[in-house]
Amino acid sequence: MASYKKKRQYKMVARAEAANHTKSKIVDAATACFTSMPYELVTLKTIAQEANVALQTVVRVGGSKEKIFLSAAEKLMGGLMLAMQDLPQNDGSAALRFLVDYYEEWGDRAMRLMAAEDRIPTIKTFLQQNRLLQQMWIDRLYDESLSKLSVDDRRKAVISLMTITGVHAWHVLRRVHALSIEDTFDTVHKMAMALIKSL
Repeated sequence: MASYKKKRQYKMVARAEAANHTKSKIVDAATACFTSMPYELVTLKTIAQEANVALQTVVRVGGSKEKIFLSAAEKLMGGLMLAMQDLPQNDGSAALRFLVDYYEEWGDRAMRLMAAEDRIPTIKTFLQQNRLLQQMWIDRLYDESLSKLSVDDRRKAVISLMTITGVHAWHVLRRVHALSIEDTFDTVHKMAMALIKSL
């Protein structure tokens, strides 16, 4: 009897691990699809082909296209926020270095998502959540410099820092004006420091 229970438990664990592996494959495939193609062109079939699984598996494990998009976005943002939390507090230079490097990998894809924000509610919801997380991170990162401001002035300063350090600023500097990575970092850093000193 004990042997039967152990075998049954082993099978249940193995089944759960296989299911988690399959879901991870689908989410990774969805991330690749959504960040390399316009949202409208991504289909469940496209994700299934990228994950090398059956279409029925994608539907059963992931659900709708919207749900799979949000799963991929949450996984991507979760990894980003964990990396941000590991950065030294009150070290704006290290944070900006991290952001510029991050934008080098994901900036163009982020801009593509933002271009669809007004057309696709799922993307709008995700980006709104992302901006809230960014606002909280900026507020915490520059807490020492913002601590003496009134609530309203602090909010305005945080929004200004979000604009300076956001992906749109990176896009203008790198893609529109073709600055190097180092010059982009230097420009963003100087603008952020100038704002901090003016407070």
